Amino acid sequence: MAKVNRSNRRIAPHQDNIIFKEPTNKIYLSSILDAIVIFCVTLYAWQQSHYQLGLYSIEKSVLKVLIAILISTCIFGAILGILQKIPKQFFILAFTYAMLCLIFGAISTIANDINILFYIKAIILTLVMFWIVRDYRRIKFFLWLNFLLGFTLILLNSVTILHWLDLFELSHESVTRVGGQKNLTHLNPYYFGIYGLTENYIYPGSYFGTPRLQGWASEPLHWSYFVLLTFSCAAMLTSIYRNTVVRIHLFLSMFLILLYVFFMQSTTLYISSLAILMIVIAVGIFNSLRFSNEKITLLYFFALIIVPGLLIPFLLVSTVGISELFYGETFFGKGGNWSSKIKFLSLGNDIYFRFLPSPSSLGFATHNFILEKYLVGGYLMLAPLLWFLYKYIKYIGNKSFMIIIAVSTAIIANTLTVPTHFFYPLGAMWFFIIAGLVAAQRNITLPTRIKNR
Repeated sequence: MAKVNRSNRRIAPHQDNIIFKEPTNKIYLSSILDAIVIFCVTLYAWQQSHYQLGLYSIEKSVLKVLIAILISTCIFGAILGILQKIPKQFFILAFTYAMLCLIFGAISTIANDINILFYIKAIILTLVMFWIVRDYRRIKFFLWLNFLLGFTLILLNSVTILHWLDLFELSHESVTRVGGQKNLTHLNPYYFGIYGLTENYIYPGSYFGTPRLQGWASEPLHWSYFVLLTFSCAAMLTSIYRNTVVRIHLFLSMFLILLYVFFMQSTTLYISSLAILMIVIAVGIFNSLRFSNEKITLLYFFALIIVPGLLIPFLLVSTVGISELFYGETFFGKGGNWSSKIKFLSLGNDIYFRFLPSPSSLGFATHNFILEKYLVGGYLMLAPLLWFLYKYIKYIGNKSFMIIIAVSTAIIANTLTVPTHFFYPLGAMWFFIIAGLVAAQRNITLPTRIKNR
C-alpha cells in the first residue's frame, strides 16, 4: 500500500485507505464517541445562548451536574481541536474572531455589559470547531443534530397554535419568566410541557387570535435565533445531498419553518427574514450579471454588512422627523417599542465622527451589531471587525445558492436579530460550521457517478 503523505492532509473526509485499515468495531466506537462529544457541545452552546434547557422540568441540582458534564466535554473538545491541523485561511479567520472576542469582551466589561466569560466561551467553542470540521462525517452529524433538534422543537411548539385556536385543549401552567427584564409579571409565559412556551396574552390585531410563540427561550425574539439556525442547517444539508427524496423533505421542512415564523409574530424576526430574502435575491442578480467573484464578494459584503449596519442608520439620522415616524407607525403596531432600537438618532451629526472607543455609548443601538460596535469602538475598532466579515464572506464564496441562504441567515441572525449572540458560543459554532462545510466541499473529489447521485 502506498504511503500516505500526511503533510498534504486538509479538511476532508478520511481517505478510504486510512478508514478501512482500522478494525470495524474501532470505527463504530470512534463514531459513537464523536457523536457524544458533538451532542454535549451542541447542548452546551444552545444552553449558553438562551435555550432554557430543562428550566421547568429538571431539578436545579441535577441541572448543575449536567452543565458541569457539558462544560467538561467542551474543554475536552477544545483540546482535540488544538491538536488538529487546519488550513491557513480557516485558521486566520478563527484567530481573528478570537482576537475580536477579547477586544470587544474587554470593552463590554468596562461598560458593565456582557461578562467577558461569554466571549472566552466563544473562543473555546471555536477550538472545538477545529476538531469537528476536520472530519466530513462530524460536519454532517453536527448539521443533522442541530437541524433535527431545532425542527423537532418547532413542530412540538406548533401544536400550541391548535390549542389557542380552540381545536383541542392542552394542559398548561403559568410560570415565572426567566431572562430579560425583571418584575414584568405580565410577561410570565404559559408552559405546555413538551410543547414548550407561549406568551400568556394575545396582542390586539393578532392575525389568527393566537399569542406569540416562545418555544424554549426567554422570549420569542431569543427563540427566533434557534429557528433561524434550524433553517440555516436545513439549507446547508440541502447543499450536501443530491438524493431527491432527502432534498424534498428538507425543502418541506424549510417551508414549515417559514410558516412557524409567521405565527411567532416577532417584528424583529419579520424584518430579519425580509432582509435575508432581499440579500439572497441581490446575490442572485449579481451572479446573473456575470460579475467577477471579487466584485460579487464586495457587493455581497456591502449589501449584507454596510447597508443595514451603517448606511441606513446614517441616512436615518439625516432625515427630519424620522423619530416621530417610528413612534407613530401602525404597520407593525409597535409605537413606543421602537425607543430602544432608534436611540442612536439622539446622537445627531455626532454619529458620523466616532474614531476612538467609547464604552459609554453602549445601548444606543440594541438591534444592530455593526452600528453598536461602531458606536462603542469607533472606526478604530470597527475596522478589524469589518475585515473579518469581508474575509469570511470571501472565504465562503458565492457558488452555491443554498450556502448563500445559510450564510446570509447566519450573519443577519447575529447582526440584526439577536446581535449579542455574535460572540456567544452558538454564534461561533454557527459561523465556523458553515466555513468548515465549504472547505470540506472544496476538497472532496468523488467519482462523477457518485457525485451526481
